[in-house]
Amino acid sequence: MDIRIRIGELKTPQDILKLVSTISEIADELDTLITETAPNGNISGRQGKIALYKNGATYTTWINTTGLKVWQQISAE
Repeated sequence: MDIRIRIGELKTPQDILKLVSTISEIADELDTLITETAPNGNISGRQGKIALYKNGATYTTWINTTGLKVWQQISAE
């Protein structure tokens, strides 16, 4: 993926939508979801997707185990 968007070029709502789309593509390629909602039972994801969950000052790492809304915590920091 070689997408470059210059902040100064964001002038219309369509430009903002393109930026959102680009950020989504980057997130998909990184295969990491950053969330302030506990993933297990709440967020759908493909099997193997990683979620970084911020719960107050604590971050926990989760992995989707089924391709549905089932996640398993793999670390806490």
